[in-house]
Amino acid sequence: MLRDFAQDPFPYLDEAGKKTMIAAHGALLGKFTELAFDESAEMRRQESRPKEADNIDVGPGTETDLQNDLIEAPRNPF
Repeated sequence: MLRDFAQDPFPYLDEAGKKTMIAAHGALLGKFTELAFDESAEMRRQESRPKEADNIDVGPGTETDLQNDLIEAPRNPF
């Protein structure tokens, strides 16, 4: 019964509870619509997205990427 209530509480509410539920749904929909179509909200969403690094290369590594001259060969113990 609790699972049914969690999925759809509307049938279990009295008239006052139903009116409150409808008012809450209306307020949430209004706030969502306000935020969804607000230009400044879109700008804030864009600014909050993590930026991608500009030094990410796509594709296989090149000789320059490996930098062999900086790393000693593994067979050289020193």
